[in-house]
Amino acid sequence: MHIVYVLPFLIGFGVFGVLGAAAEEMNVVFIDLEKKGESILVVTPSGGVMLIDGGLKGSNEQVKSVLRSYDVGTIDVMVSTHADQDHVAGLTPILQSAEFDVDEVLVSPLKGTTKTYQKFLDAIRQEGLAAKTVTVGQTIDLDDAVEITVLSPPVGGVPGADADDNNAHSVVIHMAYNDVSFLFTGDATAETEMFLRNNPLDVNIINGPHHGSKHSNTYGFIDEFDPELVVFSADADNQYGHPHGEVVTRYRTYDQSMELYQTGTSGDITIETNGAWCMIVFESGQEKPCYDGTDKNEYDGRSHGKKEDAIKEQYREDTKTDDGSRSHGEKEGVIKESYQEEAKVTQVPQWIKVHMGWWVEERVDDAAFTGAIWYLVSENIIHALCSTGQVSDTTIPEWVKQSVQWWIEGKTTEDEFLTGIQYLTSVGIIQVC
Repeated sequence: MHIVYVLPFLIGFGVFGVLGAAAEEMNVVFIDLEKKGESILVVTPSGGVMLIDGGLKGSNEQVKSVLRSYDVGTIDVMVSTHADQDHVAGLTPILQSAEFDVDEVLVSPLKGTTKTYQKFLDAIRQEGLAAKTVTVGQTIDLDDAVEITVLSPPVGGVPGADADDNNAHSVVIHMAYNDVSFLFTGDATAETEMFLRNNPLDVNIINGPHHGSKHSNTYGFIDEFDPELVVFSADADNQYGHPHGEVVTRYRTYDQSMELYQTGTSGDITIETNGAWCMIVFESGQEKPCYDGTDKNEYDGRSHGKKEDAIKEQYREDTKTDDGSRSHGEKEGVIKESYQEEAKVTQVPQWIKVHMGWWVEERVDDAAFTGAIWYLVSENIIHALCSTGQVSDTTIPEWVKQSVQWWIEGKTTEDEFLTGIQYLTSVGIIQVC
């Protein structure tokens, strides 16, 4: 693999750049139903509302209470992931309520045959709506800033699953708001998870499939999606033992530091994010960062404060000559100016960011990082002045990897990532033409 000057990669870079201070917040609430079931509320930065499932009919007041707390009058999108009673029954009273309007209802292609599900379909019709079937690849238009995509079920059914298996044919939704992404799984089974692994996307937060059943949450699924936080919709001391102890062990075996929470023990669990920082807020009022590096209190809208200053200072130290003077400060400015005019960045694929993240975590070698940059050049995503070069075997300093990681997570400016790459070129770790 080859690498080129990576400097233009950063000038005007917008796809994974840091959000401005005006970025709006999105809220995702995993509702504590105080009994069996699942219901999730999404309120987007522009005020779009999506309700995913409604639990049992007896959970209706818990769901309504959360809707009221966000002053919801209209539910833009209501999703029934599948026909099981503990997911769909509570949606019917919402549809019938004069308190809430519903604009659109999305359902799995596998329709239920129970009286509960028929009542749900009847309520949809009585509201003058039609249930819209969704399958893999379809998108949900809720907010221009939020990408929402259906990942399952596929047309024709989930491979390996029984054709009448409601759980396996749950509607699975991926939602991304800049650097923070979610996977809503319904009662996905091991067969569903196997299908999802064919098209893995970047995911930070997952609602644990099927409330934490040991027949879901497979090792392969966990490894493929690599979540940093998992929320299980399960009441305390439920008869099924969800989340199952074996499931907790699977997640902990994969990553001991992974954050695992349960609605039945924590109450309503709210994720607040502006697409860069991310906070988890419990019903008790306690809050904490969703995972490492997402603390709202350490985010100033553009940079990462003291950590950014530390990178600058390290760079200044590493580029001094023996007599203490700067080795290439003037050249640094010339590089920035020239490439600002000559370089252009267009759409950058998600896998580039993934490769850089893996490189930082030492899950792949330097060739993956350089290969990602080379791909950007070969596809004209980066338009550069120079197109050949290589990486030497010299060890890349840890602080450079840290600057890349912070940039990936949206916690530091593009200039600081640029500083790290410039350092690599200045000492010959990255050799350019």
